[in-house]
Amino acid sequence: MSFLEKIIIGAILTISMMDTKNKKSKSKAIASFILGLTFWIPILNLIFGLFAIFLGVKALINIRRYPDKYGGKGFAIIGIVLASLVYLTYLAGLLM
Repeated sequence: MSFLEKIIIGAILTISMMDTKNKKSKSKAIASFILGLTFWIPILNLIFGLFAIFLGVKALINIRRYPDKYGGKGFAIIGIVLASLVYLTYLAGLLM
């Protein structure tokens, strides 16, 4: 391996390490969004809806407490809204 190749590999590794330090964790928010998208699956949507609301609220709490560490506020809100639609439609169906 030549000297130039070592420099290039070292630069790539340094840049990739810098990116991971500045990335915000969006895992809970994205999980809430994905579970919220399952609102159209009968029966499972009740279970997934609870998880979507729980993870969305947890993500919003983490984003508020540590804004430099966590992100994905939009995903969390959309996941909560979609999951809430499940329970609102079930409630509307029961009231009719």
